[in-house]
Amino acid sequence: NKEIITIKAIEKMKLLCKSNDIIFVLAFMTDTKGDAVYNWCTTQNITYVDISIDLEQPGYRLLPYDSHPSELANLKYAHKLISYFEKLEH
Repeated sequence: NKEIITIKAIEKMKLLCKSNDIIFVLAFMTDTKGDAVYNWCTTQNITYVDISIDLEQPGYRLLPYDSHPSELANLKYAHKLISYFEKLEH
């Protein structure tokens, strides 16, 4: 199932980062608390950051043509990630 595939991919990414002395941080772009991957991450000591936003806000999707996040939404994601990594530096 898709959760197992996701977990296997996360395991490989974490191992690859570790072998190259890179900090692995998983970013959740949607509110996933309680789902299988989130629960697995918490039991496996996977470092993660919640960068989810409310995609129902006007301008956050590429509607009416596409439901993917817009440039504005991606900027919100980026700012949350930058903020997270800036806090790690201090």
